Amino acid sequence: MGAETIILKLDSERNKKLDEIISRTKEILSQVRKIKLYLLAGFYGFYLSERRVSNGDKVDVSRGEFLEKDEYKDFQKYIAAIYELTSKNDAEGSEKKSSKDMYAVFEEFVNTGVDELYNLLQNCKSSEEFLEELELRIQEAYESLGFESLEQEEIDYGNE
Repeated sequence: MGAETIILKLDSERNKKLDEIISRTKEILSQVRKIKLYLLAGFYGFYLSERRVSNGDKVDVSRGEFLEKDEYKDFQKYIAAIYELTSKNDAEGSEKKSSKDMYAVFEEFVNTGVDELYNLLQNCKSSEEFLEELELRIQEAYESLGFESLEQEEIDYGNE
């Protein structure tokens, strides 16, 4: 990331949605962190192939240095890969070079993911149902990438 300080952001409306998703998720998974749901939302938005611009004032979700921690190192690579893939399909992609630009593109995918996950939450009757539906959507995304199953990938990853 170099000398740039990256602040992961959301507009205030989506930040409230993400906070509600976290609150409901913590009813079952007390250890869930906001940064992980932020990243999940971004990956889900990318899976849906939709970017949405932010509306209004933005609030800080997390500092980019958080991604320097060992448990998040791979996420930086995934975000960079998403940026590269997006840039190839985006006429303005060749002009964007900085880390801030890379995270700005990812933020647009986060916006989509937060909106869609919030809609899913609103359509579920309980936190348990929400997590079950979320797991099904993640499984669907994994299968679309050619993986057998999320559980199999976790087993394979643990055996390396």
